[in-house]
Amino acid sequence: MSRPRELAAGAALAAAGVLGWALVRTYPAFDSYFALVWGRELAHGHLPAYQVGGAPTPHPLWTLVAALCSLLGRAGDRALVLVAVLGLVALVWGAARLGAAAWDLPRGLLGALFVGTSFAFGLYAAGAYVDVPFAALVTWAAALEQERPRRGRAPMVLLALAGLLRPEAWVLAVLYALWLWRGGALRAEHVTLVLAPPLLWGLSDLAITGDPLYSLHRTSTVAENVGQATSALRVPVRLVTELSGTVRAPVLALAVTGAALALVRDRSRRLAAPLALGGAGLLAFVIAGVLAGTAEPRYLTVPAVAVCVFAAHALLGWREVPRRERRLRAPWRGGAAAAILAGFVGLVLTLPGSFERMRDQLRFLRDSHDDLAGLLHTPGIAGCRPLTFPTYRLVPVVRWELDLPDGAARAAIGVPTGAPGVRFFLGPGPRAVQQLGQATGTPPATNIPDPALPMIARRGDIEARGGCLPGG
Repeated sequence: MSRPRELAAGAALAAAGVLGWALVRTYPAFDSYFALVWGRELAHGHLPAYQVGGAPTPHPLWTLVAALCSLLGRAGDRALVLVAVLGLVALVWGAARLGAAAWDLPRGLLGALFVGTSFAFGLYAAGAYVDVPFAALVTWAAALEQERPRRGRAPMVLLALAGLLRPEAWVLAVLYALWLWRGGALRAEHVTLVLAPPLLWGLSDLAITGDPLYSLHRTSTVAENVGQATSALRVPVRLVTELSGTVRAPVLALAVTGAALALVRDRSRRLAAPLALGGAGLLAFVIAGVLAGTAEPRYLTVPAVAVCVFAAHALLGWREVPRRERRLRAPWRGGAAAAILAGFVGLVLTLPGSFERMRDQLRFLRDSHDDLAGLLHTPGIAGCRPLTFPTYRLVPVVRWELDLPDGAARAAIGVPTGAPGVRFFLGPGPRAVQQLGQATGTPPATNIPDPALPMIARRGDIEARGGCLPGG
């Protein structure tokens, strides 16, 4: 594809993303709301308060992006979602470039289609998860390297930026530096870019918390507290399970087939970037699972992109097999046709249900956010402090919405029933109870309303009780 056509296609994709962002109103997830709170503190000239109750692991560059978004006031949360949506656009575009550089444009476009139609990636973007722009940066680094081997500076800069979003990029940067060294292309600036992200991350943690390894320690602590700690023996099982959940099991099966065929038929360097993307991403997932004890599906966004690219090769790779190789070309073509037919039938049968579940989830998150915002500005609640919730899940949302300091909004665990302020309860809707009113390690009693507390107001599945009544 010519460069003008590619830029036009990318602009159209970005326009579609912005349109979708405008029409489907969503809000950041828990982690990104904390990033917004920290970013606002940073924008106001204060060090971010990382060491507050229930806080997730910080990501330095994402906090800086959130700080810029916070300059827009309360609209900053929607702006952060837009950043993630544009990150998804960049990710799809990068996947197309990677597949086209490794094989050809049709396989690149098909791989990008697999990425763009992943409901997991869509939900991550809708929730402003840091993993989407992270995966976009890494994918573009791989695509640029695939287009021009041992390119050096541009891929390394992208990996350095990615390394300030997630530490998995450190593994990729080290492997890329070794690749450059083997080819005699390693330069001092490359070594600097490899070392800069972990050093800057450590210095940031040191300046803010006094512990240069705070983020690593925090990740392990959070995994234990929420019941997500994973034993080293279970990491491989989690890897397969979560990866198939990110890209769907049929796409994963196609990717295994496509990777095997590529390795058997084509051992050239054109497979270096897709293989490195998948292999290093899986290695980083295993390392995170073993060292930090956490293995979340969001950590697999990078290998998921490689899976999509190899799945495209499984379906279209037969086209480059010479006609004289009938023993391979005919079965491959027939198998690809059967897979496409089965995939189409499966898509027709499952897509409506999957789309409905995604729509319901996004509607729930939007409605619960609107209900909460409405309650927070209700007379009798707006000026009452502290605000107490069953779990930490809504605490950063409230702190962002009302610009509250730590302690003005809190979780109920350890708070006496008769404590002053307003207490919020979630239910009776099961989704509200499960997603917002309960958390591993938190007693269920924190979400059971006390009849002795007078009702202040209720909206949807959220009710507020306490002593701060209208006019009181």
